[in-house]
Amino acid sequence: MKPFHPLIVATTSAARRQMMEKAGLKVHFQPPGLNEDALRQANVGLDGKCMAQTLADAKASSIITPDSIVIGADQTLELHGQLLTKPKAMVDARQQLKAMRGHIHHLHSAVSCTRNGQLIYRHVETATMRVRDFSDDFLESYLAHAGPTVLHSVGCYFYEAGGIQLFDKVEGDYYTILGLPLLPLLAFLRNAAMIAA
Repeated sequence: MKPFHPLIVATTSAARRQMMEKAGLKVHFQPPGLNEDALRQANVGLDGKCMAQTLADAKASSIITPDSIVIGADQTLELHGQLLTKPKAMVDARQQLKAMRGHIHHLHSAVSCTRNGQLIYRHVETATMRVRDFSDDFLESYLAHAGPTVLHSVGCYFYEAGGIQLFDKVEGDYYTILGLPLLPLLAFLRNAAMIAA
């Protein structure tokens, strides 16, 4: 049996790291070598799907190691056609959650793979999330319990934890919601003989 290509994941995301590890993939993790804020500014005007794919492409392309497959992923949140960014302080998180209350938003999760700096795979999926019309008391309780960790998420929630209480309807793949369309990625890696089929 021929050896598989080494897999490198360009990420600092704990959620994506856990997804890869729980899937049983043997991968190495490296921080992507790019300024994400500058890249977003340079691509203002892109819709949520295109922005997520652009960021994933850039992450995967930021690491070049001969004969390795580099995986990059990113996610954007689109509310009323506008892309949101991570809140900088708890007061911003409170405002953002109030703006999301009672409304639908879309999570666009993209993944890209490169070999020797060349894109060989890209894919984006969307999950539709409806935030319930929660009370102000619930909001304060939620923020007190979650604490500053909400500042690490563009939506101010971690769906796999207490953030699930924010929603009354969700359409989309679980892994897409967490920030990585894992099933399509695994299918690509298998079909390309990069992992065992």
